[in-house]
Amino acid sequence: MASVALGVPGGSDGLDFEPIDDGAVVDLQTFGQGGTHILLGVRTLGFGVRAFVEFMVTDETTGATIDAPPPARGQLFVCDDANVVCDLVPVTLMTGGLFGPDETRDGLAVHVSVSASNAAGVQAADERDFLLSSAEL
Repeated sequence: MASVALGVPGGSDGLDFEPIDDGAVVDLQTFGQGGTHILLGVRTLGFGVRAFVEFMVTDETTGATIDAPPPARGQLFVCDDANVVCDLVPVTLMTGGLFGPDETRDGLAVHVSVSASNAAGVQAADERDFLLSSAEL
């Protein structure tokens, strides 16, 4: 049975998949260029080494949504030796359009969904509710 799990980058180098729970706090990032981003991760089971991954982030207060559609070609994952458990980490999502420049970002409640599919027609999805933090900005 195929599955997909939403998470965040973890480990000392930020390249490991770390599961995320509902209600967790996720830090916004700027990377020094002024725009804000959310760093996420995906773990798949039963998709193989490539999959098409789509994200949707919704502000739970205003309903504003950003959509990161899947690319035209499946993303290449890092997999275990059997190519069964595979990770896509980190995934950088731009938050433009989710909130305005003067709107509160710290503590913003968002709903994030991820869906994955592959060329063989395997599909799965996951979703989480968490809070964004601007403390690191």
